[in-house]
Amino acid sequence: MTVSFNETMIRPNKIEHINSTVLDVKIKPTFDDRTELLGFTWATKSYSGKSLQLQLTFEHPDQVSFDLQGGPDVLSVKVLSPTYFMGETSFMTIKNETTASLKTPRQMAGS
Repeated sequence: MTVSFNETMIRPNKIEHINSTVLDVKIKPTFDDRTELLGFTWATKSYSGKSLQLQLTFEHPDQVSFDLQGGPDVLSVKVLSPTYFMGETSFMTIKNETTASLKTPRQMAGS
């Protein structure tokens, strides 16, 4: 997953610092009875200042957005610590609890 910014951000010395204390990454299933099938872990793969790339590893990738008739599952990323997202020029931070969401595509064809 890639999150893009409209301004170049000041990057931390170590991208490992961008973890679950900085971002809350969740997936909302189309149907609540599938919550336990959508477990995943995530890690920061890169942070260029203009974009942040997260690597998600699903426990059951075949279950992600499995039933598209009900609509795809929705992945959300909420900022918990805005100081990691400060503009290089404006020195303004993203507002606390800013959330970006996206419809999650199927992870495995034919499942």
